Amino acid sequence: MKKILILILAIAIWRAKILLCGLVLKIGFIKKLLDSVEWLNSSHIVQFSMLIIAVLLIIIIGKNKFSNFGFKGAPVKVVLNSILLAFGVSLVLFLANGIYMNITSSVASSQVSFLESNFLSRIILIWIIASSVEEIFYRGFLQTYLEPLKDIGLKLGKVYLSLPVMLTALMFGFMHLCLKGMLPWIMVRFIILNATILGLIAGYYREKTGSLIPAYFVHLTFNVVGMMIPQIMMMVQT
Repeated sequence: MKKILILILAIAIWRAKILLCGLVLKIGFIKKLLDSVEWLNSSHIVQFSMLIIAVLLIIIIGKNKFSNFGFKGAPVKVVLNSILLAFGVSLVLFLANGIYMNITSSVASSQVSFLESNFLSRIILIWIIASSVEEIFYRGFLQTYLEPLKDIGLKLGKVYLSLPVMLTALMFGFMHLCLKGMLPWIMVRFIILNATILGLIAGYYREKTGSLIPAYFVHLTFNVVGMMIPQIMMMVQT
């Protein structure tokens, strides 16, 4: 019964986080701030809101014990292994997607305009802010909160994927449903799949090491490859 309650509360917290981040954007002074500050956009606000929510949850529910939520070191060898795995998997995924988009001529204008936006701002937002903040919430707070369920899982050869790892990966993936309407559905589906696989790898290393460091670098690697492959393919075509 206790495990079912933890599961229900985790899903409720995840859903509440999504709603709260959306509501923040509707606050009057936030709208004015977005209009007056040129470099600031809604993604910055959402990421900052998520960070505040994660930190508050760790302080309140986790009794301020940040080390229990992944804020500690990890072996360098394991971090390097996680980066290599993430690089290989993300390279295959993004190349396959890029080839498919080119064959079917499904490259969205919204994607092209995003690629042509300020490169430095994308590095700061996606490589640094998003990679760290999303890992703090999903693999830091949420996966730790679900730890009592880690005896339930799936074994694939020598790899054990616990329920907390799989569930947070799915939550992270389906969070990207918010892109529906902004991008073609086929792209949104790819992003959800990609984010879920990212979450499985990041969650696996988070559980294996007890640290958020490998998870962050897995996330960072996916984001770097995900930005560079479309950029390179566009350069090749021109």
